[in-house]
Amino acid sequence: MSTGRQQMVRLRFEGRKLEDLDFWTKSDPYLALSRPAKNGSGVVQVRRTETIWNNLNPSWKVLYIPTAELCDGNLQMPLNIEVFDEDRNSRDDLIGRIELTLSDLQNLANSGSPVILKKGPKNRGQLLVRECQFEEPTSEQERKASITAYPPSRRESVYSTLGDSAHSRTDFERQAEAHELLGQGQENYPTYQPYQPYNPSFQPGPGFTNQQPFDGHFPPVGPAQNSPGGPNPQPTCYVGYPPFPGNFPPTIPEDPTDTRPPYIWT
Repeated sequence: MSTGRQQMVRLRFEGRKLEDLDFWTKSDPYLALSRPAKNGSGVVQVRRTETIWNNLNPSWKVLYIPTAELCDGNLQMPLNIEVFDEDRNSRDDLIGRIELTLSDLQNLANSGSPVILKKGPKNRGQLLVRECQFEEPTSEQERKASITAYPPSRRESVYSTLGDSAHSRTDFERQAEAHELLGQGQENYPTYQPYQPYNPSFQPGPGFTNQQPFDGHFPPVGPAQNSPGGPNPQPTCYVGYPPFPGNFPPTIPEDPTDTRPPYIWT
């Protein structure tokens, strides 16, 4: 291994005959690659591929990873490879997993032999290693680009302690989904903006149209205590709504032809 530049590994995977976990359509698989945590138990996700929608035989893009980050340069370190079915409205479902070393991945890439993905005792499809090559980046820029090729984990994986429980995506990941599919990289992810609650103290300017989220309460209608005309005139400013006309509620004239006795209205 060269001491001048960090050694990289190019990995490319394909799935074959993956388990279909969707009712109306086919699974939407992506692959997550994890390693043992450096501190403590469990595993930490290093990279994940893009999601390939509605496909049981996916061919994912290349993962380009420094070997020091992936396995500390140890070709015999066990790596956790998991394939998930992405669900937009619920937790992602685990299709299957397998544990392999980087040395195993080299041998599988050379032989072209598939391995079986399992969930418990059940076979859930095949995984093929189409590429596993070691190389040195041609530039520092290329090495840095490997970090943003696909989003790394934003939390430590606890699959080893929770069995087959699938993880749920964060709001940040959902907002970044479109950028991820376009391959623009992590540096182009949108900044997460939390929901802004209704601000009752907001004062609109001329020509303002209501942009505040409705909180279930209409703005107040009543006397403006500070108005020059006394307590009876309508308020001069409302939160996003124009004042009601001065004759609200309107008076309805009596019907001279109505002969019903007055007590029916009391």
